[in-house]
Order: sequence, then C-alpha cells, then structure tokens
Amino acid sequence: MTKEEAAKGLRFLAKLCWETSEKSGWHEESTRMRRALETVRTNTASAAGDATQDLLVSWGATRGDGVPVMSKLMLIATEVAEAAEVFRDAKTFGSIQATYQEVGGRMRLYDDAFTHPPKPEGFGSELADILIRVFDLAEELGIDIGAEVLRKMRYNATREYRHGGKVA
Repeated sequence: MTKEEAAKGLRFLAKLCWETSEKSGWHEESTRMRRALETVRTNTASAAGDATQDLLVSWGATRGDGVPVMSKLMLIATEVAEAAEVFRDAKTFGSIQATYQEVGGRMRLYDDAFTHPPKPEGFGSELADILIRVFDLAEELGIDIGAEVLRKMRYNATREYRHGGKVA
C-alpha cells in the first residue's frame, strides 16, 4: 500500500465516521450553531444578535463555520481520558482489544454476524473512539485528514531525533 492509498483510506474513514455521527444525532448541535451563526451574520445590530455572537465565540463556533469546535475537542479529550483510565486499570488492560465478551453465559466474538453485537470494551476500543471523534471533526470542518497526516509525517521525517529535547 502506498502512502497516497493510505491517505485515501483515512479520507474514507473520516467520511464514514461523519456519516455515522450524523445518523446518530451527533451533529444536531452543529446544525443549531450554524443557524445561530447565520442569524448573527444577518442581524448583528440587535442585542439578541450580540448575545448569540458571544455564545458562538465561547463555543468556538465562529472559527468553524458553525461547528462547535471547542465542544468537539473536549469530546476528543474525554475519549483520551477514558483510554488513560482503561490503561491504568490493570484488570481491563489485560485484554487490550477485548475481542471477546461474555453474553448470555457464553463468550462471543465481537466482530461476528450478530444483529446487536455487544459493546466493544478495552484499550483498543478507546483508541478507536479517539480516532472516530477526530475523523468526524475533520470531515465536518472539510479537512482532508489523509492529506494532513501525510503532510505532517513528511515534515516530521525532517526533524531531528527527539527534537526539542522532549522525553518520550
């Protein structure tokens, strides 16, 4: 697989994450923010418009074309915190990807053909949640996450070993 094919795969995943979030109602806040932003843009002289503008700025929406960017970044941070919690819990971390779960007294493979698979748990699942949130935000903001990852990796390849004296 080439780097460009991998980037295309990331773009596909970002679009899929956005579509799934949209269908599950996770973009309703963005829709409300976009409407409020449009109200502000067309009626900036009113006190109500000023209050709406303050609200939008506090949520970071005016920099994201109506997307509540700060709220979505905090959701990403929450997923990172959940991954840290799972990592810290030695009992949970023992099964990094938690491929199997006990359901109805028997162990079932999560990725089987059951209509309602059990909720995936474990460290791997939390890392997936982080990516899902990042991909969803990137797609909503029109960011080509595949191209950005490639661009950043190309730049990072030019940096010195542990640049800036940072500890891993």
